[in-house]
Amino acid sequence: MTAASPLSPRDLQQRAVSGAAWTLLHTLVSLPLAFAVNVALARVLGVADYGRLALLTAVIAIASSIVSSGVGSALTQFGAKAHAAGRRREVQDLLARNQGFRLMIVAPFLTATVILFVDLPLTLMVVALFFGVWLPAFSAGGPAGLTLENRTAAGARLAMLTALLMQLSAILVLVVAPSAERVWAARTVVGGVLAFLLLYG
Repeated sequence: MTAASPLSPRDLQQRAVSGAAWTLLHTLVSLPLAFAVNVALARVLGVADYGRLALLTAVIAIASSIVSSGVGSALTQFGAKAHAAGRRREVQDLLARNQGFRLMIVAPFLTATVILFVDLPLTLMVVALFFGVWLPAFSAGGPAGLTLENRTAAGARLAMLTALLMQLSAILVLVVAPSAERVWAARTVVGGVLAFLLLYG
């Protein structure tokens, strides 16, 4: 079995401290920004369209959490332990299994959910399925790898960048052509592209 040098307690502690600091910064930046953008969305879109935006946002998130419940926690528990001990082949096997599960189980389930329960024009439906379902499933190894390597600081920086770009894209849509579907599509594209760039960029 291929093995790498295990992380020392000092390395783990330094990563934990750095990760906690970046997570706190991410929270302090992202939450107020999200609140301000949501206020603007509610005022511009109106009650009905803002409610539709909330529904569109929730469908994929809820369906994904249902079908993949427990998988992420199990991957983190066993994968982080194996990585800290230097067992690279075991980590690679866990990541491959996670990717296969997301491509063969999660993505098809989410595709069926979106088609059955979300009423969208064909173009936005394609955007939803490609950027919101299949691209994140194909790129699942990126965020999972950061978690297993105890690189929570890098994960928090990525999450903060994603949140900032999602909110900026929402504001841009509000200025150019406001609609619940376009705002949701813009956010979906940003999230899917950044997940892909993390893995292959």
